[in-house]
Amino acid sequence: RQPDVVQKMNWFHRQVRPAKRLYSDAVTELRILEALSNHPLRTRHHKEASFFIVPIAIGSNLVQNHPGSLHKPFQKLLSSPLFLKTGGNRHVLLSLTENSLGQALEKFGVTENIYNQLENVTVANSIDVYRINDMLKSGTMDSQVQQGVKPMTNFGFSIGLMSNPGVPYQPASWKKFQDSTNYLYFEIDDADGTVATATTASMNCNDTNTKLLDDADVEKNTTTTTATTATTTNPIDIQRASLITIFEQHRSHDVIRLGFQSLNDKQMLMESRFCLVVRGKTTPYSKTLIRAIKTGCLPVIVSDLLPEVAPMFKSTLNMNDFSIFIDEKDFLNMTESSIHGLKFIAEDKLRWKINALRFAQRVVLYDHPESLFVPAFLREAGLAMRQKSAP
Repeated sequence: RQPDVVQKMNWFHRQVRPAKRLYSDAVTELRILEALSNHPLRTRHHKEASFFIVPIAIGSNLVQNHPGSLHKPFQKLLSSPLFLKTGGNRHVLLSLTENSLGQALEKFGVTENIYNQLENVTVANSIDVYRINDMLKSGTMDSQVQQGVKPMTNFGFSIGLMSNPGVPYQPASWKKFQDSTNYLYFEIDDADGTVATATTASMNCNDTNTKLLDDADVEKNTTTTTATTATTTNPIDIQRASLITIFEQHRSHDVIRLGFQSLNDKQMLMESRFCLVVRGKTTPYSKTLIRAIKTGCLPVIVSDLLPEVAPMFKSTLNMNDFSIFIDEKDFLNMTESSIHGLKFIAEDKLRWKINALRFAQRVVLYDHPESLFVPAFLREAGLAMRQKSAP
């Protein structure tokens, strides 16, 4: 059943599949705006408010694909007494679908004149566009890895890639970790352009050719093999297609579940101890992370720049607390030993990370039964606003 918001906005005629990224981001924007609107911290008296959330759903307008549809809402915002009084310095705009200036929003009526008037608005993005822009200018990030972007406004913050995970919530716990029957989950998405071998593509829950190893099997199979076909240290080479080749060549799929297409095998994800989160093809971030968090699966992150360019509520969470990071170069050169090394992490460290993951679930999941999403969001917004008055 599709979300209720789809019915409200009459999107059925567009036949937008929930798996589509734009659709997923658009729905997430609306759900976040709903969470902010319904939270007890909200006040309906502007004199009591520290700042104002702009109730414009950018993603829903993009999905409906009505040219110029954003022009009127933004004009109304810019002409409102509160905006004129504050100059936008106390306004927060949520934009998960668009991270920068560009033709996409211009088509929908966000003209250059509107952009200029929005310069003091604080924008909540899925990535830290401001940091990425600085890194590109300073040469600390390769433009081949991340294309240049111009931030929508002068100030903003990252809440991480929050798209609808498409999986049910499962509390992180030591019991869940121990009871999980699968060692490591690795997601293959149609969008990756991956062409898996017949053996890999045929894997499913009932596959007798794919063995889900218990602890004894993992111990027995902890051999170190160097991935000779992927010795380059260029981050662009860390792609799912090349990883599948490595796993196939070195028989690592004996301990790793492969072959998922568009999350059809959600149960395997739910029953995994660790989830491999590999950097995207051309970006340092991946939406696999939010799925791992929601299902209580310990993220194993192979992306050196992820905490810097797409942090999740960085004033509240430290991604190292609830994740295991593997250096990209080490992973390329020692894929199997990196994976098998997870087996030897001390129990007390694992328990600590699982507790941190359980807290992270409360922070990043706006629909968590004990969610801290809104307070964390407002905290980031407040800190971003303070930058405006910083010398």
